[in-house]
Amino acid sequence: MLGPVFDRELTLTARNRRAYALRTAYGVALLAVVFAGYRRLDPLASPGRVSEFAREAFWNLVLVQGLAAFFLTPALVAGTIAGELQRKTLGDLLTSDLSAAEIVVGKLAARLVHVGILIAASLPILVLTGLLGGFGLPLVLLSVAATLSTAYFLGGLAVLGSTQTRSVRGAMNFVFTLALTWLVLPTATEFMLPRQGSFGLELYQWIGPINAWLAPSSPFTLYLELLRGAVADSEALTRRVVAMVVLQSLYGTLLVALAVVSLRPSYRAHVGGRKRRTAASGTRPRRPARVRKTVPCGDAPMLWKELFAARPPVLQRPLGLSVVLVLGGLLIWGTFAFALPAFRELWSTGYGVAPFGSARAAFLEYLRTVATGVSLVCLLGVASDAAAGMTTEHERDTWISLITTPLTGAEIVRAKLLGAIWGVRHTAVVLVLLWLAGVASGAIHPLGLLLVASELAAATWFAAALGTWVSLRSTDTMRALSRTLACLMLVAGGTLLITVPLLSVRPLALASCTPVLLAASLASYANVLGQTAGSPAGLSETGAALLWVGHGREMILACLVSTLGYAAAARALTRSACRGFDARLDRPVLEGPEAAEGQRRATPSGVSLQTRRDASVAMRPGLVIPPRSGRRVSRPRR
Repeated sequence: MLGPVFDRELTLTARNRRAYALRTAYGVALLAVVFAGYRRLDPLASPGRVSEFAREAFWNLVLVQGLAAFFLTPALVAGTIAGELQRKTLGDLLTSDLSAAEIVVGKLAARLVHVGILIAASLPILVLTGLLGGFGLPLVLLSVAATLSTAYFLGGLAVLGSTQTRSVRGAMNFVFTLALTWLVLPTATEFMLPRQGSFGLELYQWIGPINAWLAPSSPFTLYLELLRGAVADSEALTRRVVAMVVLQSLYGTLLVALAVVSLRPSYRAHVGGRKRRTAASGTRPRRPARVRKTVPCGDAPMLWKELFAARPPVLQRPLGLSVVLVLGGLLIWGTFAFALPAFRELWSTGYGVAPFGSARAAFLEYLRTVATGVSLVCLLGVASDAAAGMTTEHERDTWISLITTPLTGAEIVRAKLLGAIWGVRHTAVVLVLLWLAGVASGAIHPLGLLLVASELAAATWFAAALGTWVSLRSTDTMRALSRTLACLMLVAGGTLLITVPLLSVRPLALASCTPVLLAASLASYANVLGQTAGSPAGLSETGAALLWVGHGREMILACLVSTLGYAAAARALTRSACRGFDARLDRPVLEGPEAAEGQRRATPSGVSLQTRRDASVAMRPGLVIPPRSGRRVSRPRR
């Protein structure tokens, strides 16, 4: 249909067992969503109550479809071109008779077919609940078209990011950063920039026309309009959805065309062909090498490699730099716009409960939105870096060299885990500054800072441990990334589907739902003191503040359960990865307190004979090292 690349990609992905597992999990998730509302339905309910249940189930199914399209489409598409480059097979494709359009469109279409199958699987139950809830068939079909157009737009964004990066991990970070920007940035621009009159700048007059074309394409903007009641009747909703579908299709086509045009120039830039030709011709003098400050290796060479060794640039391309500058500028601009009035209010009133409509209350809602988005970027970045830790060594042909060193499995695993966490240090600094600004202005209670910091630390450790554990058991980066993201979605959403029917919408039921809990954990003074909007000086009972109303102790218990649960799971995964590293490679397992010291008995050449012997035995699993004094060697069971 679309060329040999499409046929090959479709055949290989259809034969993969992950496709069947993904469809099964998605079908179970849809049934769980319907069953969660059905448990609260009385068997002798009136027709009006049944219609209400059908409307609620319809919107929940649409939300699940949108989340599936948002997370699965980039995960399936982001590694198509970058994976070929990382496996060093993209050059073979480009030297064939295939055009850039056949390569890009073929790979994109084959992956979007699987997303379309998932969406089609929910079509019967979506039509049934929509018609039973009183929605017309055109609106039901438009909801499906909106999900398909969202997947198409995200697919175009993912394939463009895949052409701009060198690795699958970089493509995933690139695409999810742009996707979150596309969801949140138009709404944030609409709410923040008109407030900048106090700075003497009218920035909204410049960005407003661009935002007017970008905001209608964001599903998050439509969701907020539905919550505010801006879209009242079905006719207005139909026009709004049609406009979103048209804009997403148009923008997705432009992104795909840009990916086709930039495929060959990006490949030449990645392999450095243009620089080599220029240097060889002598037309431009070569710049001197940039000297970096050396850091001593110490007793942890693997950790030094993960922290200080050069990594392939992810956001150093022009498109990535422009995104970083735009996001950073808007974040600084919006934070100052909300923080300065909050500090002025604090100077006049002091710390305490902020009344509804105050500057500190507005700053709190801003922090709950922005800080939660930054936290999700940190978690996704850590998970993607950890998932690519072990598989990247295979793809760079450095795995054999790594496992023949005197390093133990625990040292390698811990270094990979800490390196993944170290990679998001700059984003973590931005997040901590936002939290401290909220505490200093009186918008966030110090207890809220303690809760959200402990939750994010435990969730980050869990994401790094899960990614490392999966990467150790995967053969390529794409599989490791997809499995890691699937596990994270299952932990965040699977347990929520189980606990919500039992506990209704209670804080304890949201213990594993990390985004909601991180937003709600940024508690204000009113939340901690148990005051509501009915009090003379209370906050608005909207959004995350609803979870604190009447359930303050349960909310704190949910935060503690989430922290301890993530920490326990992360510790178990870390121990399993450390202990299972040598077992999976069939290397001798060194036991006893002197095992690590025995491996590093240095000689004048830098490596001991016993270390070289251990390396040779690791390459020949049939041999067993005889035990020595102070050192006991055992063979792991297969």
